[in-house]
Amino acid sequence: MSKQAIRDIMDTKDLNMVFLVGEIVDFGVTPHKYGITSRARLKIRKSNRFDNFVYLDVYGKRSIADTMNLVCQNGNIVYVEGEFRNATMDKVTLKPYVLVRHIKCLRRRRDVAPPKSEDVVTILDNLDPTGYFNKEDE
Repeated sequence: MSKQAIRDIMDTKDLNMVFLVGEIVDFGVTPHKYGITSRARLKIRKSNRFDNFVYLDVYGKRSIADTMNLVCQNGNIVYVEGEFRNATMDKVTLKPYVLVRHIKCLRRRRDVAPPKSEDVVTILDNLDPTGYFNKEDE
């Protein structure tokens, strides 16, 4: 990477910004009064060896949470731009986490099982990660 390219990145990004590429191994959604928070656990290769991995949780709030719901499926390889934040655990300890600013799917999982049911409502209900449609409201 040239010096000019590094300067361009430094001018447009935070110094706190991190760039990650990993595989989604777990995904979850937490509803709040101001919206939803999405959490994805990334499996990141630590080195050139095939048996060394690091697992990292990344969080998306507000507008990026909807994008994460669509992109983060188990097995997908994603590119994440985010920044380190601190979540206050108590007055003494801090727990760092990565807040997602941009996420993009690089490669979708290879083996996608065909739907078990041919009922369109059931298929869409199974694909809905945040539960916009509640079965009990029928």
